Amino acid sequence: MKNKQFIRYLLSNGWYIVRQNGSHLILRHKENDIQVTVPMHGAKEVGKGLQSKILKQVNKAKKNQNEEN
Repeated sequence: MKNKQFIRYLLSNGWYIVRQNGSHLILRHKENDIQVTVPMHGAKEVGKGLQSKILKQVNKAKKNQNEEN
């Protein structure tokens, strides 16, 4: 998945940009205090390992949100 597509996916699922540090975006979930760092390298692919690590954090945020409700 391309970086831009991956960031759009996160933004459409309750994440927002807190700040940008160089070529990395720092995103935080609207409901939780969980924060993820995503590389912003335009049209390059997100590595499979990094993508799975970030998605694990995203799923953790969803799980925490469901437990609170």
